[in-house]
Amino acid sequence: NTSIGAALARIYAAVDRYVDLTKSKFVASDIYGTMLERILYDVEIVRITAPSEKDAFRLFETLNDGGLALSAADLIKNKLFSRCGPEIEDATDSWASVVACTKDDDIVDFLRYYWIASYGFVRKRSLYDKYRNHINTLGQTEAALLAIELDESARNYERMVNPNPKTYSWGEDVAYT
Repeated sequence: NTSIGAALARIYAAVDRYVDLTKSKFVASDIYGTMLERILYDVEIVRITAPSEKDAFRLFETLNDGGLALSAADLIKNKLFSRCGPEIEDATDSWASVVACTKDDDIVDFLRYYWIASYGFVRKRSLYDKYRNHINTLGQTEAALLAIELDESARNYERMVNPNPKTYSWGEDVAYT
C-alpha cells in the first residue's frame, strides 16, 4: 500500500535526520541508528479494514485484550467513541479537552472521582467495567453528551486540583496555598 510506504519513508527520513543531528554531538546516535533499523526491519505493519466504525472499535478492544495493558481511560475512551456514531467528532473534541485538563494529574483518577460523584463508589480495578456497562445503555446522542459532561467536569476538576487565583475567583474567604 502506498500510504503505508509513504508513512514508513517519512519515519525513516525523520529518524535519519535526527541521527545525523546527534552524530557529532552525542555518542547516543548509535541508539537512534539501532532504533531506525528496528523500525525498518523488525516492525510489522498490518492494515486491517473493518466493515463499520463500530466493528473497528470492537476489533481494537479485542486485539488489545491480548496485547499490552491499556489504562482504564484508554478502554473507556474506546467504548465511549464506539457508541457515539455520527456524533463522534463532538466526543473526540470533548475527550481531548478532558486529557488536557487532567494532564498534571492521572486521568484514571479523574474518571474514578467523576464516577464516585455521579454514580457511587468504585475501585480502580472495576472502573472500566462500570463505565462499559453504563455506556452500553446509552444511545449515540447520550454517549456524546456523556463525553461533553466529562469535559465540563474535567474543567471544574482542573480548577480544584490546580487553582489559579488570577483566573479563578473562589471568593475572599478562600486561601490559596
